[in-house]
Amino acid sequence: ASYEVRLGETGGVAQSEIAVRSMTDFFLLLALPGAGDELQGIKKGIVEMADGIVVTKADGDNVTAAEKLRLELSQVLHFLTPATPGWTPQALSCSAVTGVGIAGVWEMIEKFRREMAASGEWSERRLHQVRDGLLEFAREQVMSAMAASREVRDDVKDFGDAVAGGTMTLRDAAERVATDFLAP
Repeated sequence: ASYEVRLGETGGVAQSEIAVRSMTDFFLLLALPGAGDELQGIKKGIVEMADGIVVTKADGDNVTAAEKLRLELSQVLHFLTPATPGWTPQALSCSAVTGVGIAGVWEMIEKFRREMAASGEWSERRLHQVRDGLLEFAREQVMSAMAASREVRDDVKDFGDAVAGGTMTLRDAAERVATDFLAP
C-alpha cells in the first residue's frame, strides 16, 4: 500500500501475533477492561512483544476498570525486557467514543518513531523485515515447487509408507525427499 501509515489487526492472542510483530514498526497491544484481559488472562508473551499497550473502551462504566487494568499493565511492563532495544513501552487508556486518550496514543507512536529513527533501530528493524520477508517468500517458492514435483509426491508416498511401516525414520525419509528434490 502506498500510505504513510498502515494499521493491521490480528484475530487474537496466537501465533499470528509473532509473525505480525516481525513485520511491523510499532506493535500495539489493545486490552479491554472486564473482557478477561486482566493480567491472568493476557499471555505473558504478547505483553513482552508490545511496544505499547492501550486499554480501550475507557468510558462510561468502564473508566474505573480501564484505569485499574492500565495501572496493572504499567507495573508489569516495568519487570519485562522491552521488545525494542532503547524503548520503554507504556500502557495508556483511551476511548473512541469520547476521544479521551486518542491523541496520547498517537503521541506515543510518534515518539517511538522519532527515538528509534535517531538511534538507528528503525532502519535496523526495516532491514530485518526485508530480509525476513525475502526468506519467507523464497520458502514459499520452494514449497510450491516441491508440492508440484512429481518425484516429491512419489517419494512422500513411498517414504511415508516406509515410516508408517517402521522401516524408516521420519528424519531419514525427510532427508531423502529433500535430497531427491535438490538433486540435479
